[in-house]
Amino acid sequence: YAFCDQDDVWFENKLSTAISKIKAVNDNNRPILYMSNVCVTDAELNYLPYRVSSTHCTDYKGALIYPSAPGCTFVFNHNALLLLRKYEMTESNEFIHDWLAHKIISIFGTIIYDNNPSMYYRQHGNNAIGTGPTKSIFEKLRNLINVGHGVMASVCANYIWSAYEGLIPEDKGKWIYSLSTCRTSIKSKI
Repeated sequence: YAFCDQDDVWFENKLSTAISKIKAVNDNNRPILYMSNVCVTDAELNYLPYRVSSTHCTDYKGALIYPSAPGCTFVFNHNALLLLRKYEMTESNEFIHDWLAHKIISIFGTIIYDNNPSMYYRQHGNNAIGTGPTKSIFEKLRNLINVGHGVMASVCANYIWSAYEGLIPEDKGKWIYSLSTCRTSIKSKI
């Protein structure tokens, strides 16, 4: 399965590469998500010198705190799809679907990051989410301390905790619960 944003252009080998990397994990019982790098371009596919403003975390802690690689690069197996279907999105727990997929699968499965680009990531001014010039160090610190990614990470962890509480492995549960309550608990924030 793959997310397919209609404004991007996949490389010819995007799916075959992703499928071979997923099969190489050799675990049919595990949710697996493949994600890759991208070539950032303008609307006419001219290269832009921007980096995608995300991390490529394959561990659950990094995945929960930071945004993922662009969801338009995601390819995942059937077990990942079944896991994602357990999350019932409502108006009260809406979140960016691809970031949510990355975070959930990182808790229960395997994340594969391929540094090789698999597509042209078109930036045309009408993107719902996109990339641009790298943020200043001040903006990054502000996001980590109080707003932006920090708040989003806590909100998302809270949604995941509520949806998967009984299924989250115990060794990960304490950390996820702390992240989910850090907006309202000084102890959790510390």
